[in-house]
Amino acid sequence: MRVIVPSGKIVEIFRITPVCEGKVRVNGHAKFFFETAKSLDSNPTGIAVEGNFAEPILYIGNLSSGMVDSIITAVMSLGYYDLSTFKYQRQPDLQKVVLDDGRSGAYTSEFTKGLDGLVRAAVIPQLYGGNPLFNGVVPQAGQEFPEEDPEEEPEEEDDDDDYDWEDVEDDEEDDEGI
Repeated sequence: MRVIVPSGKIVEIFRITPVCEGKVRVNGHAKFFFETAKSLDSNPTGIAVEGNFAEPILYIGNLSSGMVDSIITAVMSLGYYDLSTFKYQRQPDLQKVVLDDGRSGAYTSEFTKGLDGLVRAAVIPQLYGGNPLFNGVVPQAGQEFPEEDPEEEPEEEDDDDDYDWEDVEDDEEDDEGI
C-alpha cells in the first residue's frame, strides 16, 4: 500500500489506523488526547499511518469521520491514497491547532512540532498492547474488534449445564447404602 504524504513524497505503508482525538483546555494549556478507534462507528477524526518514513507514525487529524472512512477504504481497496490534497493547518505550534471536524483544515505531524511524540506515546502502546490492529482489516459499520484475544477470554459458567441433577440424586441413593 502506498500514500502520498502531505509533503508530496510517495511512501510505502504497512498500517493505517483510525484514531479518535480530543482537545481540552486545562490551566491555560491545550491538552490533546488520542486513542485508537474500536470501529469506524466511534467517529474517528484522525489517522495514524505507519510506513517507511523517518518518524514511526505520520498522523493526520481534524478530519471528518466520513473522510477517515473514505481514506481507509480507498487505501485498503485501491492500495493507495493521496494525502497531499487536503487543506492543512500549517501551524507549527500544537497549542494553536484547531479541532473542528475538518472545517479549519487538517493538521499533520509533518508540519506541527511535538505532535509526532504525543501520538506515538498514545497510539503505539495501544496498537502493540492488545488493542485492535488494522493489518489489512477494515472494520465495517457496526463491527467492533475484540479488545482481547478471544482464546484468552474465560468462558462464562452456566450452573445449569455443570451438573446433571439426575446423577446427583443417584449418587445420594448410593451413599445411603454404604
